Amino acid sequence: QAKKTNNNNNNMDCDETPIYWNRETGRRSNTASRDSPIVREARILALCDPTDAYNEPLYSGPLAEGAKLLKIGTSPSDFDDESIAQQHPNVVFVSHPNAREPLVRLLRKFPSVEWVHARSAGIDHISSP
Repeated sequence: QAKKTNNNNNNMDCDETPIYWNRETGRRSNTASRDSPIVREARILALCDPTDAYNEPLYSGPLAEGAKLLKIGTSPSDFDDESIAQQHPNVVFVSHPNAREPLVRLLRKFPSVEWVHARSAGIDHISSP
């Protein structure tokens, strides 16, 4: 019988229903542990309003081990400090309603960014045109 690959990259028979992980009914995997060593530090740029109280836990910490907030700002000029580039930021946290253009400029300025994290569920305010 033919095999196909589901979204979990597991081979299964064609007549089987694909299995997807469901956080309400699924079991936690034992493949990751909080005791595991940190493989890569999260060096974070926060594209947000520095006075936004909802982001206060990010601004005032403490952050998880291996996470470091490099800078908070609302425009690319807020991130012009050469010391930021030398730290090779790899995460941009976005929580700003007018972030589309500044985000594009930040991604061009910092090619080391690997992850863009949006605080909100809707990302149409930051997605590419």
